[in-house]
Amino acid sequence: MLKILVLGPPAILLYDRAITIQRRQLRTMLYFLACHPDGIGRGNLLSYFWPQSTESDGRRQLRELLSKLRSQIPESNILETGSDRIWLNQDLVYSDAQHFQSLIQPARDFHGNSQNSNLLSADVAEMLERAASLWRSPSFLAGARISNTPEFENWQRETSSKLELFRLQCLERLGNHYAATGNLDKAILFVQKALETDPVNEVLQAQLLTLLNSAGRVSEAQTYFSYLQDLYQREYDTPPPMPVQLALEEFSQETVGRKIDRLTMELPKKKGGHGFIGRSKELETLGNLFETGGVVFVTGEMGMGKTRFIRHFCNTLYHHPRVMHIHCRAQDENTPLQPLIYLIKQYIKREDWINLENRWLKSLSFLAPDVFRQKESTHPIHEWPSTEAREELFESIYHLLESCGRSSRLVLVFDDLQWCDLDTLHALMYLSNRELFGERGVLILSSRTEIQQLKARQGLISEKHHHFLSRISLKSLNQSETGFLISQVLTQEPTQEFIQRFHKATGGNPFFIVETIQYLVNLFGSDLSNFRDPIPLADNLSEILEERVRALDPKTLEVLSAGAGCGLDFQFDILAHLQICKPESLVQALEELETQGFIHPVKTIGISGQYAFHHSLIRDLILKQISPAREILLNEKLGEALISLRGPQINRLSGTVARHFEKAGKAVRAFSFWIKAALYARGLFSKDEALGAFEKANAIRMEHFHNIPESDLYSLFHEWGNFAYSLTDTIEMEKCYSAMYETGMEINSPLLTGAGLSGLGLVAFYKFEIDKSQTLLNQSQLILDKTDNLFEKIQVRSHLGVLLMTIGQNNKAIEVFSDAIHMGKDTPTHKVRKAVAHVQTQLSLLQSLMGKPKEAIVTAKAAQRNAYLLVTKPASLSYAHVVLAIAEYYSGNFSDAMKCLRNSNRLVENIQNKRAVAFSSIIEARINCIQGRLDTAWELAQKTLNIALKNGLFEFVSEAHCVMGDVYLIITDYDNAIHEYRLAQKSLEGTHPGINAMYRMGYAIAQSGKVEKGLQIIDEAIESANQCGYAVVRLPACYMRGMILEKMGKVEEARTIYQNVITESDTRGLSMLTYIGSHPQQQNIIEHTENSLTEVVLTNLIKLDALHPGRWSEVLQNKISQYNQFPCSLDKERLIIFLGSLTKPQ
Repeated sequence: MLKILVLGPPAILLYDRAITIQRRQLRTMLYFLACHPDGIGRGNLLSYFWPQSTESDGRRQLRELLSKLRSQIPESNILETGSDRIWLNQDLVYSDAQHFQSLIQPARDFHGNSQNSNLLSADVAEMLERAASLWRSPSFLAGARISNTPEFENWQRETSSKLELFRLQCLERLGNHYAATGNLDKAILFVQKALETDPVNEVLQAQLLTLLNSAGRVSEAQTYFSYLQDLYQREYDTPPPMPVQLALEEFSQETVGRKIDRLTMELPKKKGGHGFIGRSKELETLGNLFETGGVVFVTGEMGMGKTRFIRHFCNTLYHHPRVMHIHCRAQDENTPLQPLIYLIKQYIKREDWINLENRWLKSLSFLAPDVFRQKESTHPIHEWPSTEAREELFESIYHLLESCGRSSRLVLVFDDLQWCDLDTLHALMYLSNRELFGERGVLILSSRTEIQQLKARQGLISEKHHHFLSRISLKSLNQSETGFLISQVLTQEPTQEFIQRFHKATGGNPFFIVETIQYLVNLFGSDLSNFRDPIPLADNLSEILEERVRALDPKTLEVLSAGAGCGLDFQFDILAHLQICKPESLVQALEELETQGFIHPVKTIGISGQYAFHHSLIRDLILKQISPAREILLNEKLGEALISLRGPQINRLSGTVARHFEKAGKAVRAFSFWIKAALYARGLFSKDEALGAFEKANAIRMEHFHNIPESDLYSLFHEWGNFAYSLTDTIEMEKCYSAMYETGMEINSPLLTGAGLSGLGLVAFYKFEIDKSQTLLNQSQLILDKTDNLFEKIQVRSHLGVLLMTIGQNNKAIEVFSDAIHMGKDTPTHKVRKAVAHVQTQLSLLQSLMGKPKEAIVTAKAAQRNAYLLVTKPASLSYAHVVLAIAEYYSGNFSDAMKCLRNSNRLVENIQNKRAVAFSSIIEARINCIQGRLDTAWELAQKTLNIALKNGLFEFVSEAHCVMGDVYLIITDYDNAIHEYRLAQKSLEGTHPGINAMYRMGYAIAQSGKVEKGLQIIDEAIESANQCGYAVVRLPACYMRGMILEKMGKVEEARTIYQNVITESDTRGLSMLTYIGSHPQQQNIIEHTENSLTEVVLTNLIKLDALHPGRWSEVLQNKISQYNQFPCSLDKERLIIFLGSLTKPQ
């Protein structure tokens, strides 16, 4: 039997002796097939092994590879093939990968969930041991040199992740099983093997320390802990994680044979603190939800101990989750995605993301550029349309967290959700809908119930969005639990009468209980056994806190006030920068506040000296006590401190800085920071937060425009308008540019006035108010030409040129475009270069439509050169590639055109620009249609149509219907062709897309029998195209007219037309292969239809099997079924004759 081993270094054995397969690609094919016991389709094999080849070339290479492979394996029937599938004969071939998966199948209920019962049956344990023994090293295909196409590498990475995860879970389960049965040596062995796969899994490290100690192998445990200390210090510059440290601390308390259970570990009790009280039913509910996965919403009134409850639960999960606990902060409420940024910076390690695709890393680099450093320059925020790129960002977060959860289950905690921004909520909804929180782990959300604004947000995370969302509501402690809590805080047993009075006064609210006791202890000492006075009611808690605050010395209170001004948490260096007191006095004040229970230190990776208020109620009380004058001074100082100390992070903190300055009465100072906050929000694809920040800046502008420099005002309107343009939001654009124009008039600024008119002209154009648009743009050009802002001068000419193209004044449009390009050629600033590149792409497109492909190629290459220099502007380069593809298409250079489209597609894949995707897809559809690949052409046209309808790209709606009409025209289904052409012409009469569809519709009408009507429509199209200068429409329309005349018997007239069209086309450099229905195109379709592809298509159609979507397929199938002389043998010559009969007019 032939053995193919892939679990470790790959090997091919015959009767347990290695055999040599000469070529790497042949070996790769065997490894690949060994992992697909049910076989794989030929088409899929082509996409993995020869993705860049044409289908015919790929199939030829596949046949050659299979032939060579059969010659090197011992029995040819080991490799079996069907009509469209290839597989290995399972009776003659053994695969360790398949054997491994069959062995673990009976225990698959634990995969992705290592928290089931620890004990296994003897049979299951024995099978898992056999499965684990199949791995000869921890890695799938370890050290193999195999095929290196991107598609194959993706398959190898995914298969490796899946199989290695199964191995890790198998080893973890065995380790837990043998630990529970007392066989500690075997448990240690399997945990050590698991650590080979995941060496920095902190839970496995802690488990190994515990097992070594429990087995009496203390010196090994200490040696291993020393190794971990060196590892974390060397690689991460941090001490070992908390679970590892806790495992070491418990050495002296553990006994040999201790049963490992998930609810066994408690954090050490802090001095002056108290243990966790009650909530047993809620803990059990949360434990069950952790087992099944999903989303859990923990709610409760202020002071109910939601954070403490969640932390206690996470601390009791001794096996094996990876906990990420994030606190949402009030000061970040309007800063997008901050909780997720905190999560990444605090919990994500390099090994979590190092194997992610570059596509996801590029998106994540926007979120945390200091974490995900890219070798290539990432694209700037202006190039990413918010709608599409935001989903791309959420998907990248999904892949990151999925990677984190491969070796152990995830527990994601988002505390104080009432302060969470809407973008983070949408991201969590996205992750939940992608079912991250199922097998991978659980998402725990907590929020107060009394926050009014939560009502709207709570709807975002309701059962209608998450079918598996569960809720846990924390209620007040009962009287017994209240007594237990009092005894822990007082360290003495209170009387039953005292407990009853205390429970009634506080309502059983844990926070109220602790604060009230602290207040009484401060007044009367720790012995309250004889206390008979009335206990302060919970309603008077603010008074209790005020009493505690009044007891602070003035300097400590000033430090506390400064911290409250910062937010719910603050950092030492900010307070030090305020120079409230000397550094030593500041340290003493913070220590005193910590001792008194007002604040507590927060440990965060990469951030030192961070503190947080023990409760938001304390901060709220402090803020109320700050005088208005002191609040103004404090906020101004805090704003300046952030600017001074957080230089590299100032964009992220711009909203916070702006709020401080506004509270300080420095609105003009806040103005530029609101603009920066908007740009930061835009960079994270947050439409609402970006527009909100622009609105705040605009509100300041309305009150203080006379005190704001013109350059800052221009910055507001320029960035605001660009953002609205990227959203195709004409309402927001009109609002922005109207304000820009009005401000320009108010301060007598030609720049603002002219640029505002330019923007309003663009808005009118989008509303199809053509006359108004042209008037506004002409006025704008006159005004802007008196300024020195070259960018705006070029921009208004770009807008005007596009408008002139739309109304058919193409020669004038060329003049305007050429003028704009000439203006910018000697000023190669980044901004101007981008504007020039954009105009060059418009000019190249117009030159192509006017039948000047040679000039269009020169202009497009100039646009390419400019765009290449704009290394951070991929949209500009993408459009340059597309317009060059169009020019090459009309020249008949289809392979060069396809190369340009592939270059464009690689860029738009990263920036998710739907307009660029639609542009590229429709050109590719036309090329495939010309070359007879009707299936592919139809699918690409449908793809374009879907994108265009969803995103309001109406010109591409027309183009898509036009291509679908061409498909029907080729197969002589004239009724459906007419229908598609009418849809293409709808609302676009007089434009290029409209005229383009018009002459085609005339031809289809003539072919359907209405010759005179068809000729009349074609003549009207020819006249319109001639007026606009669209040679690429006029010439094929004339050729079609000749074909109709020839059919009518007017052969000489038709030949004259043919000769004129051919001569002019040659002179212009236009390829007649692009003329739909022409004789050269028909011949090209017949010659380029590949025998193997045609055979598959026709066979599928006849069998009604594997039909591609689209009505044209049914038409062609019916045509074939009615053809009496369909050839029985599908040889190439007879196929070509048969296809020719289908494509010639009947």
